Amino acid sequence: EVGTGNEWNDANKATVNVLAEIDQVCRLAVLPIERILLNRKQMNYIRDNAAIKQAIFGSDKSGSFLTEAVLNDWMKSQGLPVLEVVEKKIRVQNGDQISVVEPWADGKLLFAPSNDFGTIESMISDKDLLSGDEGVDYSNYGKIEVAKWQQGIKEGTHHTEFTKASVTAIHSIKDIDAMYVLDVLK
Repeated sequence: EVGTGNEWNDANKATVNVLAEIDQVCRLAVLPIERILLNRKQMNYIRDNAAIKQAIFGSDKSGSFLTEAVLNDWMKSQGLPVLEVVEKKIRVQNGDQISVVEPWADGKLLFAPSNDFGTIESMISDKDLLSGDEGVDYSNYGKIEVAKWQQGIKEGTHHTEFTKASVTAIHSIKDIDAMYVLDVLK
């Protein structure tokens, strides 16, 4: 984690120089930073920040409303990375209870060197690990492996069958050492 240690909150919105903090992280980067991922709360803080508004609009129009499009166009023109809001929510079911989880940590800005975070790599499948498992039929559909257990074959009956599908892939993140996290809620 990098940054000046300033907490981004409403009380210091007029004094925190968001632009200086973003610029500091970009200057420390090993690879050029192409985009900054953040949540809606931090994007709104940046759009309302006095230093950003003054840099874009000047002193006389610093009270103007700043849109994301104008902000990102200005960031590009200054050789700075664009800001991308992550608003994905995931529904998780635990028994009969469904809850909504926001996977993006509040107060974290991720400085990414490229739009390509990594690749999907193949993993060792259950078939390869459990070769010779009697009573199990395997079939593959791309990176999805389907296993069909026929319990009755092992026990001499024809009553039980169980089918399971699993993904035989893992996400491999490249350039992880070139990614930086700015924690703005310390």
